[in-house]
Amino acid sequence: MFLTYTGKSALSSFRLEKLRAAIKAAALDEYISLEATRHWYFASLKSELSEADEKLLDRLLGLDEGAGGPREADKLTRLLVVPRLGTISPWSSKATEIAQHCALPAVARIERGVVYYFKTR
Repeated sequence: MFLTYTGKSALSSFRLEKLRAAIKAAALDEYISLEATRHWYFASLKSELSEADEKLLDRLLGLDEGAGGPREADKLTRLLVVPRLGTISPWSSKATEIAQHCALPAVARIERGVVYYFKTR
């Protein structure tokens, strides 16, 4: 079983503005604009989670406080950046270990990616 979650903003407002400035400096701002970024989480499960376990996993991933994408996300182009296929990131190793130590033995692995939301012209 495999679950996907949309998390909070992946970049601080300072870093987001810095990336927007880089897009502008590359003279690409007339074609695309970066609207937002979000963490996306992918959980591989050994078995189905109970409702209480799902809530615990949400809390571990910080999803209990206003997670989600931009309001107009369906109208935006998305670019998902994840670790290279076949590798396990250090973040994944630690997050999976924490989940299993927090009474979530059904969690086989958790991985995190970043989705960039672009408006294109």
